[in-house]
Amino acid sequence: MMKKLLLFTLLLFLSPAIYGQQAENRTERIINFHSDIVINATGVIRAAETIKVYAAGNEIKRGIFRTLPLYRKDKSGNNKKMTYNVISVLRDGQKETFRIDNSDPNYIKIYIGKAEVFLNPGVYEYLITYESPGQIGFFDTYDELYWNVTGTEWSFAIEQASAAITLPGNAKSINRACYTGPKGSTEKNCSSPDGGNKVSFKAGRALNAREGLTAAVSFPRDIIERPPPPAAGNGSSAAYTPTEMEQFWSAYKFHVTAALLLFICFFYFYSTWRKAGVDPEHPIIIPIFNPPHGWSAAATRYLYKRNYDNKLFTAVLTGMAIKNAIRIVNVKKSFTLKPIEKKEDLNEEEKIIYDRLFKDNESLKVSDVNYDTFSGANTQLKNSLEANWNLKDYFLTNTKYVAWGTLLTIAAFSLYFFIIDDAELTGLVIGLSAFLITFAVFAIMSILKAKQKKGYFMSFVWYLIFFVCSLIALASAWVSANELMKENPIHPLFVFALLISCGLYIYLIRAYTKLGAQTLSELKGFRLYLKTAEENRLNLLTPPEKTPELFEKLLPYAIALDVENKWGEKFANVLQTANYNPEWYDGGETFNSDGQLISVVIASALAGAFASSLSSANTDPSSDSGDWDSGSGGGGSSDGGGGGGGGGGW
Repeated sequence: MMKKLLLFTLLLFLSPAIYGQQAENRTERIINFHSDIVINATGVIRAAETIKVYAAGNEIKRGIFRTLPLYRKDKSGNNKKMTYNVISVLRDGQKETFRIDNSDPNYIKIYIGKAEVFLNPGVYEYLITYESPGQIGFFDTYDELYWNVTGTEWSFAIEQASAAITLPGNAKSINRACYTGPKGSTEKNCSSPDGGNKVSFKAGRALNAREGLTAAVSFPRDIIERPPPPAAGNGSSAAYTPTEMEQFWSAYKFHVTAALLLFICFFYFYSTWRKAGVDPEHPIIIPIFNPPHGWSAAATRYLYKRNYDNKLFTAVLTGMAIKNAIRIVNVKKSFTLKPIEKKEDLNEEEKIIYDRLFKDNESLKVSDVNYDTFSGANTQLKNSLEANWNLKDYFLTNTKYVAWGTLLTIAAFSLYFFIIDDAELTGLVIGLSAFLITFAVFAIMSILKAKQKKGYFMSFVWYLIFFVCSLIALASAWVSANELMKENPIHPLFVFALLISCGLYIYLIRAYTKLGAQTLSELKGFRLYLKTAEENRLNLLTPPEKTPELFEKLLPYAIALDVENKWGEKFANVLQTANYNPEWYDGGETFNSDGQLISVVIASALAGAFASSLSSANTDPSSDSGDWDSGSGGGGSSDGGGGGGGGGGW
């Protein structure tokens, strides 16, 4: 009994160690990686890699794959294309199925095994034999093979790593070295005893995932026939002394190319800007008391913004209400327009709106229920403004120059990265450009959605999405810049110089005409008067007297020029003294909860909630009716709603 108890206790203490050893043995890993490398007299190397692995069915299910890099940096930092010829692949001494995947621009991948055959857990030994030319380095007094035996991109740990390099002919090694660790490591935890014609290398420790063994051995020159000087256009390495021009081009080709392309783009940008994008001299801005040339509020905003928008419509309706043609009723930010009479003093735009909105002479709720009515009025007003005011007389977008400048920028990018001839960098820039273009499109959509909002919440949501996308774009650009900087600092400098100059050009090439510059100065002078509370700050000798009538007369213009709140503050005391309570606007208050005067309340309500309601009324309700089809009225179908689905096997 005592013996059984002692045996049980011993097993109890030993079981964790035994279990731990078994668990460790079940970890997928490379047990041994050995490469036999033979250099022949033509300079081609033949590598026979023996890779012994333990497969547990986690990552190694059908077999393993081996990646080999397609590019190698030369002494000048340029990428040189490498080729590989796979001779054979064995598993446990027997021929094994393999395929080569060339979809990655930077590597070839040798997939070993069959897609339909899964391996049982256990130890497997693979032998991959391949040849690769052009890997020998040629120097003044020696030749060399500098070879990454295992590579540093294995996802498994390597318990043992070694290599044997057989030199060409009867050559003996001159120098040898080996390195261990991750990419860029200078650790030399490895050994390389002198073996004469065959030099061995062995890692002194197990290698973690993403660590590797690299070997270098030099031998007497001229055993391998050195390649001839490259023919014109041939970028392969050569065993001759380059000319000064070739050395200069090799060292500074990116500098020269970037400078030349930037010069061409800058010359186009500057010359076309001088031709079509220079604004005429703007007259001095002088404060004025009345709308320039007696323009209507609609025309004032149309010329100031160079576009039609819903706030223009708001200004027109406000003017109609002040002339007692209609009455604006505000009940908890729900607005109704009540017709009174089509006055004779209505201007052309106001008559168009009145006829369209009140042809039945009935009150009209400002809601998308009346979308057809409001949309039709907006369209008629817009058409009228476009017919009476040709914006090209005032402002030139110079779209033709923008298009050619954009095409020139794209061509410069393409040519530069064609000269670099680096698939990884080219893919990086193409990916970044595609993302930025997608971001720009989405940003425009977000802003348009915000303009079509039905409330402040949706506006906030879209602008939040826009902000997040902006951060992603900036982060992407930053990461890309860092990658480009690693390759050559000229790359990111060229990219950003070209992008910034193109963006600046697109902004600057737009120009006012002489008439447009004069008009803008006049509108700014009028706006300056509307927004400035104290006239003495404007050095005005005879400013008009502040009266409720003046407040009402110019309120539509203050809305049109985006200074309605400043205009309201300017008349706060005057309207309070006059106990102002307009008949044309019914908001149910003279003061709000913060003690603001009615002038500010009215101006804010008209330019804020009222304008927002008009925007909503001008949005087609059918375009925002929800995401789902209705089935409750009998028009649905089986599996036509949410949920459901199904499943199965393969």
